[in-house]
Amino acid sequence: MDPKRKRIYIIIIIVCVAGTIGILLWGGGGGGGDIPPAPTPSTQIPTQTDGSTIAAPAVNGIFPVPAVFPHNSKLDSSVLTSSAFRTLKTYLAPTIAPTELNRDDPFLPY
Repeated sequence: MDPKRKRIYIIIIIVCVAGTIGILLWGGGGGGGDIPPAPTPSTQIPTQTDGSTIAAPAVNGIFPVPAVFPHNSKLDSSVLTSSAFRTLKTYLAPTIAPTELNRDDPFLPY
């Protein structure tokens, strides 16, 4: 390796190492203490007069908090009995002829 090329490689390595050290030192490591914490969602779930739970209003007052399984123990199975679900066709496995398949041993030469 000629001395000129060796010198260029050494300079490139030194610049890369110095750039990495500079980014790590001036970047601050991503601590970011200036970012405020995210607001926590409301944990209160109001109940209706019949005892069933409804979704609580969101923290920002726009989007309601969805009813989730631990707070809502009733599973809605009305989808399974709907007419749209009953009109779905069952899955049939496709029939594949041996001539439609690829080669038996793909590593053999042509």
